[in-house]
Amino acid sequence: MGQIPSFPGQRTVIHHKNFTPDDCRPDNLQFMGDRDHIRYHHQNGRHNIARHRDRLEPARLAALARKARTPEGRLYFALRGTANLERYMRERPEHFRQSVAGKGERGKAFLLAYNQSERGRAKSSEVAHLTHLCESCGESVVGGFGINNHRRWRHGFNHKVASVEVIDGHEDVYCLTVPEYGNFALDAGVFVHNCGMMSASSEVPVAAATPQNRRRFNQEVTRRVALGPGKVSRTRLKTLTQNQFEAIIRGGAAYYAQHYGERVDRTRAERDRLPVDDSWQPPWGGPGRPERGIPQLGTLGGGNHFIELQGNLGSDTLYVQLHSGSRGFGHGLATNYFHLAKAENPAIKALDLGYFTPQSAHYRDYLNAVAAGGNFAIVNRLAMFEQIAIAFEEVFGKPLSLVYEISHNLVQREHHPEFGWVHVHRKGATRAFPAGYDDPQAGHPILIPGSNRDSSFILRAAEHAQVSGYSVNHGSGRRMSRNAAKRGLKQDEVNAAYRDAGIIVNTDGVVPIDESKDCYKSSREVVEAVTRAGLATIEHELVPLASIKGTE
Repeated sequence: MGQIPSFPGQRTVIHHKNFTPDDCRPDNLQFMGDRDHIRYHHQNGRHNIARHRDRLEPARLAALARKARTPEGRLYFALRGTANLERYMRERPEHFRQSVAGKGERGKAFLLAYNQSERGRAKSSEVAHLTHLCESCGESVVGGFGINNHRRWRHGFNHKVASVEVIDGHEDVYCLTVPEYGNFALDAGVFVHNCGMMSASSEVPVAAATPQNRRRFNQEVTRRVALGPGKVSRTRLKTLTQNQFEAIIRGGAAYYAQHYGERVDRTRAERDRLPVDDSWQPPWGGPGRPERGIPQLGTLGGGNHFIELQGNLGSDTLYVQLHSGSRGFGHGLATNYFHLAKAENPAIKALDLGYFTPQSAHYRDYLNAVAAGGNFAIVNRLAMFEQIAIAFEEVFGKPLSLVYEISHNLVQREHHPEFGWVHVHRKGATRAFPAGYDDPQAGHPILIPGSNRDSSFILRAAEHAQVSGYSVNHGSGRRMSRNAAKRGLKQDEVNAAYRDAGIIVNTDGVVPIDESKDCYKSSREVVEAVTRAGLATIEHELVPLASIKGTE
């Protein structure tokens, strides 16, 4: 034991060098005036810190800097900083918004000054000339852009799986979110404008699709179906009142068939309607202006949406496939709820990473919006298919029969054998229920389109599809961005390649360059990956003969 000097106003205490943590609990201290003993240490510590701050502070900062340079230290400070920032945003939201106001402009000015400085230019040059090793072939490539383009062009992919993690437990939430990750398909809970596929068959032999008939088919379809963003329907639906429109988005294809005439046998469709609460009202006049979709029922849209005349390699007969969604109505709903999600949770970094939990005031409204957007998309495909079937019979003299119609890019409540009833959010994916699954639509066809100069496939789900959440990809997937395609591909060469393949695009033969074959992965390679994984088997392979795409 040793003597500890006392300070004025404090009681002298004894410190034993062999104390253990248990000895220091108040009920175990053996000194008189135990509370004073504890208080003495606290106040003595504060006194020493204040007295020796000039000498201790540099040492403390140096120790923190050393810790921050270690992997454990980086993780510690990252978690601590995140927790502090989240608490700040939660407890003082107004102060937080005031603090970050204008930071974008200040940051922009700082980055510009840095990039234009000698130090910034040196750093940019250093980064641009770093050598990267391709993990697929081992080739050394200079620069970040270089390795990215190498992966896309040499190996045909544009994303790398960094890790796969199993999440313990499950929750009944609208969209599963993974904290600390920016995974679009999981974190982006707000997603309304659903798309889907429709496939139809005929008894017409492929030989009937002469070059003249291929062009004539495109002409007859485009005379009846409006193409491209923002276009107004060419069907009787273009003059719907708001009340008539609301009846359709609530009643779906069942209501449409009853009140506007049944022309398609929908016994081979995934569904006729998603339920919408009577109390729900569309957010007319909201930020996304969903009302712009009212006159668009029966229109194709742009982007990767298409109508395609195809030949079945197995049966040697003509097929038609269609891909489209809920147009301006669904896009407007999504935009509206993006803004509501961000207003409810200011911590959301980007508008399209919004989500709602069951505790949200907008949760039920959003589920209704998803259903309404899905109903629009189903009726939209049905209305277009009616016009396509008329055009097909006009050219080829025989009818089209529905093979299947299905929604993808949608949230649906399903039963999983391990987790029970859950909400499943498929983004870039489509249902794959095998035969024997406890669902009315088990064993349905899986429609996977390729580019319009590549094969499309109709698959059948296999029992092993359970491991992928009863899901497979809904297309072949892009390998080149739209901007990269416009920069790197030549219009004349692309048009010529399609002419040589005998594929008629629209009525003028001009191929939307950002939707051409080189923008997409090989559909055969993608489908082979699905079949090798035991998720599905191939039923039909379809090759393109005539393609209809909406342009800007």
